[in-house]
Amino acid sequence: MSRPPSVMLVDDHTMLRQGLRRSLETEGIPVIAEASNGDDAVRIALENKPDVVLMDVSMPQLDGIEATRRLMAADARQRVVILTMHIDRDVIERAMKAGAVGYMTKDSATTSCRRGWQS
Repeated sequence: MSRPPSVMLVDDHTMLRQGLRRSLETEGIPVIAEASNGDDAVRIALENKPDVVLMDVSMPQLDGIEATRRLMAADARQRVVILTMHIDRDVIERAMKAGAVGYMTKDSATTSCRRGWQS
């Protein structure tokens, strides 16, 4: 089995980031960085080079779609998965055009994420 991807969590809600971290680490997926806004997300992702950035859409200072666009412009090898509360076709399309490789709803199970990463 290959190693699980390293993950960076980006969300402005601390409790959500903490819960995601616990869930992912329980599944053996290392969380190597966190950010609470889009500006910090771009800077921290470029410094830490995670395999996957889980990026919230709605955040202060810079939203997740623009942060994804900036991150991809700086390092196109980054893999961003958008985190969203609701499946909104317009938001998903804009995120994919910005460079995201996919999306996850915030109520997704971490075990289903792990299965997808192992495929």
